[in-house]
Amino acid sequence: MTLTNKRGGSRPTVLIRRERAGLRAVQPPQVPIYYDPQLIKLELTNHQIDAELQEILEGKGADASQAERARWAAVAEAAGTKERLAELAAKLLDHFQKRNKMINGKAMVVCMSRRNCVRLYDALTA
Repeated sequence: MTLTNKRGGSRPTVLIRRERAGLRAVQPPQVPIYYDPQLIKLELTNHQIDAELQEILEGKGADASQAERARWAAVAEAAGTKERLAELAAKLLDHFQKRNKMINGKAMVVCMSRRNCVRLYDALTA
């Protein structure tokens, strides 16, 4: 249950149940969460990527945070290849359909970037 305040924001509420000893807070029922990691190996063909990236960034005078962002962007791009996302989408759909036969539920996927999320969504709905 959620209450909306005057400013339009919302906050979770706790249900109150009266007992002989007084008032007692009761949490709303919770749904169990099952975590099942589906890992697909990331195939990087360039094993010298860190050294090459460092050389490029040194020439431009970049600091450590820019280097880390550039490295993260390169890994996110490698993780979002069409082949890898197609394999991931097939595994996710297969797993979800099998799991849904046993118990109704929802699924949540976390990606490295928004671009990869959109690509995975496109692969799942294709």
